[in-house]
Amino acid sequence: GELELARRAELPDLVQLGDLRGDLHTHTTWSDGKDDLEAMVARAVEKGYEYYAVCDHAQRLRGDRLREQTEALQALDEQVPLKLLKGIEVNIRGNGELDVSEEDLQTRDWVVASVHHGFDKEPTERVLAAMESPYVDCIGHLTNRKIGKRAPAAVDVERVIEQALATGTFLEIN
Repeated sequence: GELELARRAELPDLVQLGDLRGDLHTHTTWSDGKDDLEAMVARAVEKGYEYYAVCDHAQRLRGDRLREQTEALQALDEQVPLKLLKGIEVNIRGNGELDVSEEDLQTRDWVVASVHHGFDKEPTERVLAAMESPYVDCIGHLTNRKIGKRAPAAVDVERVIEQALATGTFLEIN
């Protein structure tokens, strides 16, 4: 009955901002974020977060940049009163493979896997394949919908939820 309640503007407030204990999908200027790492973490501290994951896009962390960001995160983690997680957002390729090596994924505390292109090319199968990786913790922006810009991809959400339960994979809710 949640859709009918929403239509009547009668949904209960299930989660309040004060209920949030952290953020598990953020981007800094290491990729396409607007603020640098230090500013983002400072704001997380101001909000009273217990944990904070920096999940910059993998394609912007090639070469030595992933190691360099890791060092910056480790140095900052020692200075702040929250758990700073070394995250990354990896792309799910057309064949369901991830665009980061298992060796690099092993160095991350939190891995978000997302489809970023070819939204009409078997999105369900790609997501299901990505959830088989022992390093994927969360599927990001499952349907890739952008309100007013892009319709949602034809993802079989029920199958994805079943697989998420079976693999212990979180699903990001936008």
